[in-house]
Amino acid sequence: MRLCGQSGSMMSPPPPGNEEDRETALQRLSALKESGESRLDLHGLALTSLPPLPDWITELDVGGNSLSALPDNLPATLKNLTAGLNELTSLPDRLPAGLETLDVSYNELTIMPERLPDSLHELIFHKNQLTELPEELPQGLEILGVSKNKLTRLPETLPEKLRKLYVDENRITDLPETLPPELKELDVRQNRLTALPEILPDGLKRLDVAFNRLTHLPERLPAGLKKLNVSVNQLTALPETLPSGLEVLNVEYNQLTTFPECIVSELHATIRADGNHLSERAIQRLQELMSADDYEGSRVMFSMGRPSTTRTIQPLHQAVRNWLPLHEAEKWRAFETKTNAEVFSAFLDYLLKTQNAKNPDVMAEVSALLMRLGDDDALREKAFAITIEATEKCEDRVTYTYHNIQCALQVYDIEKGDFDSRLSELIPLGREVFRLQQIEQIAQEKVKRMHLVDPIEVFLEYQNYLRDVFELKTVIKEMRFFSVSGITRADLQQAEERIKKAESASFRQWFARWDPWHKVRERIVPEVWNDIKERRADILESDEYKQRLREVVKSLKESGVQDVELSAQMGVFEEMDNRLPKSVTEKVLAEKGLEQLLNTPWKGKLEQ
Repeated sequence: MRLCGQSGSMMSPPPPGNEEDRETALQRLSALKESGESRLDLHGLALTSLPPLPDWITELDVGGNSLSALPDNLPATLKNLTAGLNELTSLPDRLPAGLETLDVSYNELTIMPERLPDSLHELIFHKNQLTELPEELPQGLEILGVSKNKLTRLPETLPEKLRKLYVDENRITDLPETLPPELKELDVRQNRLTALPEILPDGLKRLDVAFNRLTHLPERLPAGLKKLNVSVNQLTALPETLPSGLEVLNVEYNQLTTFPECIVSELHATIRADGNHLSERAIQRLQELMSADDYEGSRVMFSMGRPSTTRTIQPLHQAVRNWLPLHEAEKWRAFETKTNAEVFSAFLDYLLKTQNAKNPDVMAEVSALLMRLGDDDALREKAFAITIEATEKCEDRVTYTYHNIQCALQVYDIEKGDFDSRLSELIPLGREVFRLQQIEQIAQEKVKRMHLVDPIEVFLEYQNYLRDVFELKTVIKEMRFFSVSGITRADLQQAEERIKKAESASFRQWFARWDPWHKVRERIVPEVWNDIKERRADILESDEYKQRLREVVKSLKESGVQDVELSAQMGVFEEMDNRLPKSVTEKVLAEKGLEQLLNTPWKGKLEQ
């Protein structure tokens, strides 16, 4: 569960147009010759070709360059070769005979060399253009990664020693009837499978077949299976017997109406079951079994809302008409071909049918939001993307998704600079984000202690009950499924007390490190960042650092910690470095007469 969304980034090759850094490459070669080391790192230098390579190296990393080919005469001593994130269209016909690992992910390769070194035990070709694999792969191969290619089939005979096979995001319609006996991990997500082999390897520990077209599972799954993901398929039933050691079972978005008794009587797994068609009788039966005082079985996580029936998605401008005057709604015709426009239209339809939409304040709030989105392309694009959450999941996600849009709106305004001269409003916004993060953490801990639970429901109910206590302006009252999450009065009182303690102890430090505040601070007082850098550089020379380092080293030695000096240096530096944003933030706000807003104000309390 993510509050207001999070984003990550992958390592990527140098931007087009970067000049080759051959000077650095030659310096590294020279240093290698002097040191006699056997590993050469030429990663990320925008090279279009490689310089002559020493004939003694055993490891070579040339990833993240702009290479279209590798030399035909790679060093014979080479054991590990990394050349991902380039522009390779082919590999040398003859690779070093002793090569053990080869990673050429994120290139433009259409075929593997027909003859690969027998010594290979790890072969990674993720995100290329492969349409087939050689019928004979090295017999010693233990790890094969060919995700995100264009494969339609696998060789009938795979290497006997293969332990990990990653073929997700291809076009595979069938798996070989006999898979390698040593196989421990198999990832076939996002393919076109309609069935699995009836007999899977006994030692299989993790199986991921999500986003396929499976209508059933083998009656006998491997006894040692720990993690099974069959989400987004067409299953109507599960096997009556499941592996007793199963720890995680994901069956989200299938067509299940009930579960086998074994999930209660024999398993101790976390089961994710959103987006199915569980009958009320099945849910009641699970609740009866799981409410026993001595129950220690599986924990089932699913939406309390029933999956919505298939709806006809109306044109976007028509969905907007329910919230805006006709002349304003007509503007939205122009956005109907944009990415996720249909998703957003469906979201508005869902939102209109929730109890929240009966609240005049909510109606006015949504109308104002749509007016803004109609005039702001970037913000509209963000909102369209966020609403995927509501239409891929059941109706109870609508409230949660709307809340995420409100959060995104706030961050967007801060990043645009709208609060640069309104710091007295920015601090309360940060305080609300802090409180919501605390609520999310408490909800996650509560979910871990429950057996039959919808995680989103738990989070939303905490939000609703604590809305007035903590002045949560982005939280809507009257959530649709208000009293089904199992939260008690004691839970809420404990949450209130815990959040207040956390805020009193750490809000100043948290706000000082809050990313939106960093961006504001850099704009309104750019000289502060230079001050922080100078003070950071002085830390290692300070008497306080040296004294604290001696204390920590002594403590770590007594605790038996390895690499004492390095651990102590990193720990003490981080401890002192963490103080800088806080002291600078307090100074900036004090100069503007706003530092007192970091103090903790309390209003309201829970009804008795």
